Amino acid sequence: MKTILALILAGLLVLGMIACSETELHTDWPHGNSTGTGTAAPAITLFSPRHQLNANSSSYEFVWGSSVPYITTMYISINPDLSAPLFEQSFASATSTNCTPPLALPLTGVSKTRIYWAVKGVDALHTVWSETNIINPELDPFSVVLSEICYRATKSDSGQGYFLGDFIEIHNSTADRTIDIGNWQIDQYTCDRTNFLGTLTIPYGTRLAPGGFWVLANTSTQFDNAFVTTAFRATRIKLDVSSSKGFSYVLKDTSGKVHDECDIRAGSLSPGEHYASVERSKPFADGMHDPNWSLAIAGTNIKPGFQVYTRATPGAANSIWPK
Repeated sequence: MKTILALILAGLLVLGMIACSETELHTDWPHGNSTGTGTAAPAITLFSPRHQLNANSSSYEFVWGSSVPYITTMYISINPDLSAPLFEQSFASATSTNCTPPLALPLTGVSKTRIYWAVKGVDALHTVWSETNIINPELDPFSVVLSEICYRATKSDSGQGYFLGDFIEIHNSTADRTIDIGNWQIDQYTCDRTNFLGTLTIPYGTRLAPGGFWVLANTSTQFDNAFVTTAFRATRIKLDVSSSKGFSYVLKDTSGKVHDECDIRAGSLSPGEHYASVERSKPFADGMHDPNWSLAIAGTNIKPGFQVYTRATPGAANSIWPK
């Protein structure tokens, strides 16, 4: 009789744990590393969940670890609360796990969408969650563009030229998507890629709102003297504008994928008397062709004392864009 009662109690405990685990998908989420809503997280946790695109560029590998051996379950969904998962699989007790799900994630095409994923770990005493992880869908061409480059810098109303107010502007052309460009890189070359001049790295955590702009300027105070725009500073902006050369930039994301590039000959777009910047035209097309760039015809965000000659629009819509 005692043996039967013990088995019954053990069975009820297992059923209770299963029921708890199912409801915790909704009650724990999205607090992470929690044993339940309002309960302090245990000292043992899941950590370092990450994903990466495999070499075949069509599947993702997911990796996570834990401080003690857990039986883990991975959930992939298009919903932030992980409901209606596209993929759900449990893995044997371990402190390190990796998985390549045999499914194509909806990250491309007309039905592409954001993907959410997380891992739940269970041992004899605890149920814990990893933090939410997000895989953004593939960007359409020209979603992030090099939109304006100022290489002649600024000229005061009295006619004094200042040559260290150079800047590069990046634009999010989407209407409804914030894009994380943190740790993206801009490779710098002379025109036609004849000489590599170095790499500029965009700071971690930089996000472009829909329709937003991000400006990278020379560290000189000459930019601040002429413009009201807030800009990130870099000492290594290099703009080769000799009569026979120009400038070339390549904008890459953290995976090395090229999102935009330009190759502009200085002779074909001389800023002349008005120290005009070079602006990307709309609709956006190949930045490697000079016809897709034009000199600014007006100025925005320019301080008094520089408004007569300086024509540039840092942090604002380009002057040549359709109104």
